[in-house]
Amino acid sequence: MAQLPPTLTLAYTASLKPYEPYDTVRADIETEIELVKSFAEDSITIKLSRGQTLWGVAKQFYGDGFYFHFLAAVNHFGFPSRLPLNQSIDIPPRYALSPLDGYHFMAPGETIEGLCKNWMPTQIRHCLAEVRIKNRSRNPQ
Repeated sequence: MAQLPPTLTLAYTASLKPYEPYDTVRADIETEIELVKSFAEDSITIKLSRGQTLWGVAKQFYGDGFYFHFLAAVNHFGFPSRLPLNQSIDIPPRYALSPLDGYHFMAPGETIEGLCKNWMPTQIRHCLAEVRIKNRSRNPQ
């Protein structure tokens, strides 16, 4: 008789804050469930076809095009990047995408000032200057 794989039952509780819409909390929970499920997946490598974009690949494999930033970082693509035809790229499982050393991907509602207040509460100006320096090539101003 074949042995069944182990199962994992997840239960979430969430306290809604007055300004947090239910749909946002639900989407966060669903994302966390997909993250946990990804531990059963292996990394794969694909070759890009004509017209494929990182956005499209991210949407295909992760269900959301916004994961293209993670794919670019994992595959060491610069910003912006033209992808050569037949370029092989790694598609890691979702759990392997974050955290990536040296990267923080902004979530909706986050601000750089807010992050600096959390990361370096006594040195916010220094933090803002460092973020500006580190991101100069990605977002010239």
